[in-house]
Amino acid sequence: MTVKVTPDDLIAQLSTALDTDLARAAVESYREMQQRFLIGDWGPAEMDGGRLCEAVSRCLLQLDTGTVDHKRLPGQIEPILLDPNNNHAHTLAAKDRQHIVKVLRVCLKNTRHRATLLGGRASYN
Repeated sequence: MTVKVTPDDLIAQLSTALDTDLARAAVESYREMQQRFLIGDWGPAEMDGGRLCEAVSRCLLQLDTGTVDHKRLPGQIEPILLDPNNNHAHTLAAKDRQHIVKVLRVCLKNTRHRATLLGGRASYN
């Protein structure tokens, strides 16, 4: 039996562990990519992938350190997650954080020019 979960239900469930705005950003980014995939619209896939990585990075930062941040980019979050000098308290194990960073690097590498949306304009970093 398949249970259908609405985006609002998923956001509500994620919001028990995450900031509501971070949960909404991750779900909406994923949902937009899924809808574009289903209709065969590949044009803005790089931007959508970058936005999803940003949202997921921020969610992971909160899950790991308890820090809610709506502005840091994945490249700024990566050193906090890796934290070689143990400057931050972490919930996730070091091995898990290293794996997450590797996955985010691959995803961002596959987004052309690592495009991110900043205030409605494209920026390449």
